[in-house]
Amino acid sequence: LLQFIANGTPLREALMTQAGDWFSTRKASKWERQDDRVVIGQRLSPACYIDQSFPASLYLAWKYHEDFAAAIIANAKVGGDSCHRGAVVGSLVAAEAKRLTGKFDLTQFPAD
Repeated sequence: LLQFIANGTPLREALMTQAGDWFSTRKASKWERQDDRVVIGQRLSPACYIDQSFPASLYLAWKYHEDFAAAIIANAKVGGDSCHRGAVVGSLVAAEAKRLTGKFDLTQFPAD
C-alpha cells in the first residue's frame, strides 16, 4: 500500500485495489459518518492482534486520508492498541499528504 501511494496512487484507490480481504471500502463508506469509537470497538476490534488491528488501521487511514493530524488524534482516542495502529495509519496518511501537497509538514498539529 505504502509503495503504491508513494508512487502516486491516491490512498483510497490503493486501499480499494491493494488491501484485499483486509479492508472493505463498501463497509468503510457506510461507517465513516459514525463515531470512531463505535466503528473501532463495535465493528472492528481495538486489540493488538494483526487480524484485528490491521483492518482498524486501514479504516482510520481511509476516513482521515486528507488530514494527518486528525488521523493520529482519532487513532489515539479510540484506545486499545493505538501504537501499532498508529504506525500504519501514520505511514499511510503521511504518504498521502506528501502525494497531495508535495510535502509533509509536522507543524499541522493543533497546539492543544
